[in-house]
Amino acid sequence: MLSRILELWRGKSLVSQMVDEFMEMLRLSKSMFDSITEVKLSGGDVEGVREDVFAADMAINRLEQSIRRKIVVHLSVQSDKDVSACLILMSVAKDAERLGDYTKNVFEVFRDGPDLEPGLYYDQLLKLCGDISAAFANVADVFKNSDAKAARQLKESNYRLEKQCDAVINELLGGAEVQAGVAYALLFRFFKRILGHMSNIVSSVVMPVDKIDYFEAGGEE
Repeated sequence: MLSRILELWRGKSLVSQMVDEFMEMLRLSKSMFDSITEVKLSGGDVEGVREDVFAADMAINRLEQSIRRKIVVHLSVQSDKDVSACLILMSVAKDAERLGDYTKNVFEVFRDGPDLEPGLYYDQLLKLCGDISAAFANVADVFKNSDAKAARQLKESNYRLEKQCDAVINELLGGAEVQAGVAYALLFRFFKRILGHMSNIVSSVVMPVDKIDYFEAGGEE
């Protein structure tokens, strides 16, 4: 089904505009995540990127609304065509919008929480930030290229990262220093949801419309 979307995309139809907007949502989400984590983990003040982060989040929201409007227009004019493609775009656009929301939540934890110094889960946090940044780039490539094999590989990789987040959260529930523990628990929870929504997006490459968001290795939210 995704290959059908990409055929329409290359044909520069109204659907192609929706796909372009979806890809821009992914680009903005990655940009938000990278700017927030790079500033914080280099010892900077994330308040300095606040305006850019919130502007990007608003842009993501507007793009999702634009995709919804175009879907209504497209199906009104072409009621017998591309229904499945439009349903896929509606679904993955919502996931992309949630990527922006959870990334903004990461910003809020970094801004309002304690300084996170080396030790405890800091090394895991540092590595996971890099892994998530790479996943943002990979999910865009997988979707654009309709690469089923890469979609399955990315889904499996994201699932393993989600399990790492769960492991840290479970340890924190068992008791760590309270203030830092709360910050880490929130961050790893938001990281897990970011990964989960990226996995939902790549599931559209290999799953039929009724099973998007459901994947063999998928875990609980």
